[in-house]
Amino acid sequence: VSSHALTQYRVDGIRFSAAVFTNLGQDHLDYHHTMDAYFEAKASLMRPERADKAIVNADDPWGQRLIARGLIPTVGFSISEISDVEVAPRHTAFSWRGRRVQMGLTGSYNAVNALAAATCAVELGVPEETVAQGLATAHPVPGRFEVVDVPGPVTVIVDYAHTPDGLATALASARQLASWT
Repeated sequence: VSSHALTQYRVDGIRFSAAVFTNLGQDHLDYHHTMDAYFEAKASLMRPERADKAIVNADDPWGQRLIARGLIPTVGFSISEISDVEVAPRHTAFSWRGRRVQMGLTGSYNAVNALAAATCAVELGVPEETVAQGLATAHPVPGRFEVVDVPGPVTVIVDYAHTPDGLATALASARQLASWT
């Protein structure tokens, strides 16, 4: 749910079984004007009238603020829960809860997003093995850090990053791939 939708009442009347918070960047300051206002818009999803539980990135300083509030049952997740992360041009793999997970997505940020999704699914009662199998079926969205086949010894990636944070993440992931080859 976007911060815009929350402040414009577009999801009023919808109750979520779980709400996930990954991070807070400076993407929508043109609309919210301050980081605190942007945070409060996102945090409004983690209220008893909106969601049963929250799944929150404990590595993010704004996520730590949400965890400290504890307005609804909250479960934190941290990158320290995964190990042996491998980022390659056509996949990302990591170890999670004794299982090796490999996805058809590339970029280390996808490991964090997968961890958020996995934590949420487990909190909603999905067995860990089913979660790992489900993550293995994840494939890239066209234009979102998408590896494109071209002739020659180069890797071409298309990403529609259009904010400073999105561009920084895409470039960091591309640098990671450059060191992989």
